[in-house]
Amino acid sequence: MPRYRTLDGRLLRAGMVGLCVLLGGCGTTHGADTKAKNRAPLAPVSTSYSVLNRPGRNGISVIAPSQVPVARLTRSHPIWVTLPPSHRGAAVRPIIDSARELVHMGRLRVWLAHNAGGGLCMLDFNPGAAPDPEHDHSLLVFCGRENMQGRGELIVAPWTHRSYFAVGAVPDGVPAVVVTLANGERRNVSVAANSYHLVVPVGVTGVTFPGEA
Repeated sequence: MPRYRTLDGRLLRAGMVGLCVLLGGCGTTHGADTKAKNRAPLAPVSTSYSVLNRPGRNGISVIAPSQVPVARLTRSHPIWVTLPPSHRGAAVRPIIDSARELVHMGRLRVWLAHNAGGGLCMLDFNPGAAPDPEHDHSLLVFCGRENMQGRGELIVAPWTHRSYFAVGAVPDGVPAVVVTLANGERRNVSVAANSYHLVVPVGVTGVTFPGEA
């Protein structure tokens, strides 16, 4: 289940913030469940993501809960609040130090990170879609299962009032993907550094790898 963690650690369903996450061909689009074909690769190429080995900082600030009141007043930038294990928000557990940026277009940013529970997480920072874009610090986070790591992940965020920005991550060795849209259109998209992105007019219902039917 995709989770959106606010700066104070509260968890919201993705549909409440108008975002969609797809993993392994099945997902949620704007709060409404959609049925999609879940095709496993004919022969999984890899479960490795070389982009996660890239050096450098990821631009996400990690703060303690006591720092939240001050952070709320600062200009919008991505922040992750460390929470005690007993806090409900601690159920979302990306390893922030491992996060590496896949896309940075305007104020929209997307990262891939290791999941503390195994598998991968995708993190989305999209203040343009927030009620208070100048002081929004929240990240949408989806952490997938370890046994789906060879399938890849996709996150879809609002882009304009009539389009959405889709960013996907796939393992090493996948040169391209075919993205199927909710209107039946199929698009061939090249992969670079374990990721691909495209602007779409509707939601996404499936992603296939080369050689799949």
